[in-house]
Amino acid sequence: MTNDRVKVLLIEDSPEDAHVMQDALAAASEPQFEVTWANRLSLGLEQLRGGGMDVILTDLDLPDSRGLNTLAAIRAQTDRHPIVVLTSSDNDQLAIQAVQQGAQDYLVKGYVQVYPSLLLRAMGYAIERNRMAQREKELTGAVAAAALAEGQRAAELDRAYQELKQTQALLVQAEKMAAVGQLASGIAHEVKNPLNIILQSINYLEPELKPEQAQQQEILNVMREAVTAANTIIRGLLDFSKPTPLELKPAPLRGVIEASLVLVRKELDARGIRLAHEIPADLPPVLLDENQMKQVFLNLFLNAIHAMPQGGQLTVRAAVQDLAKPGDGVGKRASDVFRIGDRAVACEVADTGTGIPKELLPKVFTPFFTTKAPGEGVGLGLSITKTLIDGHRGLIQIASEEGRGTTVTLLLRLAPAGGR
Repeated sequence: MTNDRVKVLLIEDSPEDAHVMQDALAAASEPQFEVTWANRLSLGLEQLRGGGMDVILTDLDLPDSRGLNTLAAIRAQTDRHPIVVLTSSDNDQLAIQAVQQGAQDYLVKGYVQVYPSLLLRAMGYAIERNRMAQREKELTGAVAAAALAEGQRAAELDRAYQELKQTQALLVQAEKMAAVGQLASGIAHEVKNPLNIILQSINYLEPELKPEQAQQQEILNVMREAVTAANTIIRGLLDFSKPTPLELKPAPLRGVIEASLVLVRKELDARGIRLAHEIPADLPPVLLDENQMKQVFLNLFLNAIHAMPQGGQLTVRAAVQDLAKPGDGVGKRASDVFRIGDRAVACEVADTGTGIPKELLPKVFTPFFTTKAPGEGVGLGLSITKTLIDGHRGLIQIASEEGRGTTVTLLLRLAPAGGR
């Protein structure tokens, strides 16, 4: 890249899709993108051999190559250029395979047409992740050299290398989650408009009914309740998808939990899962970011639901707890989150599901570790949950017994008297 201009090789056989990508890149003010278009893989590889390119944006299905073979052909010619894959289908399995085989990111064309900013963000992240990948190669060489002379130094470099790989993987998934959040927000806004029209129509029709039309009145009441329930879900979705920085404020935990339960109510009913709700109305407020704490509870509730495919019971309880004994994260050490004698709100989310084997419990907060079946998750839920709780200066603890269920306990700080 020179003078803040990024040279992009676009390999795309559809002129319409190529124009969409070119227009999206032309909208960027900084950096500026200079696009070279090739409508065949062979022409793209020829351009690539000529040099001067910074990043590759390619469709997988081309007249002279299809699927992951396209990616393999490009990677066979270059291992230093970042690659962003384009496709017409939203196929999570194909996306994972593409990233595993050397792509830095994966975008659905239809999403780019609706949200051109997704392409600009993906290109920026791809370039940055590629820089990290090149740095990984340097570290790999350094590890090999150091291993010959100094075993301990080699181990330290290897740990740094593994951390760098983990950071890169999280960056890929974080971008995907940001895109999903933006799409969720857009969809929610679109759904709210027809819901409002339906509600206005109900309000218009209601005064027109005669006293003897009781059945029609009952139908309107059912419709209003359904629209109100849908609006509640939409508001929760908008709050959840809103990208906001962490902002801790005194807030009632009960309201946050109830708002999160609304989002999973359909899943609970569909799987025949009973809900036990044990949160006292006089529970004192805690310091929390409501949006991020909703994400915490949504992750925990979904994990519990997935652990009970044949039904069961989800229990949510909360109470003030005096931390009188030392424990994990509680004590007098500088690294402890709470001190002995502190008071906190302890919230438990318990299920009667399949449980987690004892030997796997130490790994549950590790990014991308999952016991779920393929297609049910990529193993980031508990990792993200722990990160969010750490940001709240709280604790998360997990206890489980295989075949008898799991209990996750959150310790959250009480809001100081009189405010923040």
